[in-house]
Parts: sequence; C-alpha cells; structure tokens
Amino acid sequence: MEKSDISKRVVKCINYVKNNKLSLTEENYDSPLTGENIRMSSVEMTYLILELMKEFGIRFEKTDVENYGLNSINKITNAIKKKIQ
Repeated sequence: MEKSDISKRVVKCINYVKNNKLSLTEENYDSPLTGENIRMSSVEMTYLILELMKEFGIRFEKTDVENYGLNSINKITNAIKKKIQ
C-alpha cells in the first residue's frame, strides 16, 4: 500500500473522529494533531487510535505511542506502513 493511500485513510479517520470535514493538505501532515490546526483532545486521540486499528486491522503498541509517536498524520502513516509491510 502506498504512503499516500495510507495518509488519505488516516485523514478519513480523523474526520470521522472530529465529526467534520477538516481541510487538511500535505502541508499539515507534520502538524501536531493536538496543535492549533487540528485541535484534537486526548479523548479524540484515543478514539482515533481505536479507529485506525479498526481501519487497518493492526494493533498499536506502547512503543508506537511513546514520545508522541502518533501525534501527526505523517508519524501515524509511517507507523502504519511499518506494520502492514
């Protein structure tokens, strides 16, 4: 699966959790999900992780989450790509 396809599905999950249509471009893919652009709460981040696990049929480990490992679209995309290779 291509990185761009994974990123699109990640954005779809973010929009589902946020219950709206965020206009995210690749310029925003390195922005923190909890930052000014996307403004996800800790509860929304938890739901996002659960939604991503369901969407991709994967499991995240503690090490994936440590040190803000899933705090941007690009970081999430890279983590997922490693798991589905």
